[in-house]
Amino acid sequence: MKKIVSYIMTFITIVAGIATIGGLYFQLYEKKPIIEIKTISKDSLTKLPSIEGLNATYKYKNEKVVSLWKLHYIISNIGNEIIIGEGSKKNIIKDNISLEINDSFKILEIEDKNTPFKLSIQENKILISFLQWKPQENIELVIYAEQIKKDSSPQLTTNDREIINSNVIYNTLEIKDISKGTAIFYKLPSPLQSTIKWFSIFIYGIFLIVMPILWFSELIKKIKYNTWLKSNTQYKAWVNQLIEEKRLSAYTEPNNLPTKLWKEYPYTKPKLPDNDFKSLTWGVIIFAIFCIIPLLFFINY
Repeated sequence: MKKIVSYIMTFITIVAGIATIGGLYFQLYEKKPIIEIKTISKDSLTKLPSIEGLNATYKYKNEKVVSLWKLHYIISNIGNEIIIGEGSKKNIIKDNISLEINDSFKILEIEDKNTPFKLSIQENKILISFLQWKPQENIELVIYAEQIKKDSSPQLTTNDREIINSNVIYNTLEIKDISKGTAIFYKLPSPLQSTIKWFSIFIYGIFLIVMPILWFSELIKKIKYNTWLKSNTQYKAWVNQLIEEKRLSAYTEPNNLPTKLWKEYPYTKPKLPDNDFKSLTWGVIIFAIFCIIPLLFFINY
């Protein structure tokens, strides 16, 4: 049993080392910009309760509007590569990146507090121009838009093909983002996060597979031992002989027989199971639970 565990631990250590080195290599050398569009809030400023006979008219900046929305977004580069907007090394296809709101809405005005970025409106698009967009740098954007059609709610999107080798992620701010702090894990650099995540999934996954295998091998050993003990008369006769020779004071189960006497056993020695199979079973169950719990935090679906 100890040899098996030793071999497994050695194997896991070697494979884990290779996985860690490989994960670091790919994460550190595969540079990629990732744009995250996070919706903070979408508020209809002119929505009235449905009461019969209640009507109202609205104006925004002295212009009549039917339905006015205030949209709040944070657009971030959460990748590990700088997005270059100008020069010979630019990695965007056009001269800017466009954010588009669905054609059921008309953009009236935008507000932002980020001087490194230049924003302009073109119909229902917002064009973002810049020199560099560094990782973890973001734009806080407030949009005032008039709803022209009532068939959909406002959605802000962009085309990931405008940026070479990029991804776009859409998220919504949840209440827990405000009420709770951020775990230290999410403050680590993106490559280190990914490496820790996959290393943890691998290690916990290996243990989750290995422990039941060890338990099953012990179960088979115990079944074979019990079968041998019930059907074997040679051991009992040999123990009785040792008692007659006064080398044993009483009948002793094979599990409790001293090692020096086992060396004198003239027949084939059985494989002895763990002395406390019940404790082993509970240990495997508890260990499996402790492996499953961390996986719940690392695996997304």
